[in-house]
Amino acid sequence: MAANHTRHVALTALLANFVDQRVAEGQYQSVSAVIQAALRLLVEREMKTEDAPIRKVPSSQRQGAR
Repeated sequence: MAANHTRHVALTALLANFVDQRVAEGQYQSVSAVIQAALRLLVEREMKTEDAPIRKVPSSQRQGAR
C-alpha cells in the first residue's frame, strides 16, 4: 500500500518492542504495516459504538496486514 500521508509517532518502549517483534517474526513486513493494522482495529471498534467519529472507511483503505 502506497503511503498517502507520512506521520511521525512516538511510542513507549513497550509498544516499540511489540512492533519490532512483530516485524522481526515476519508477521508484518514493516513497522508501518503493524501500525496500520492496529489503527484498522481501532476504527472497527469505534464504528461499533453509537457516537463513533468515523463511520465508514473507504474500501481503498481496507487492506490486510501484509
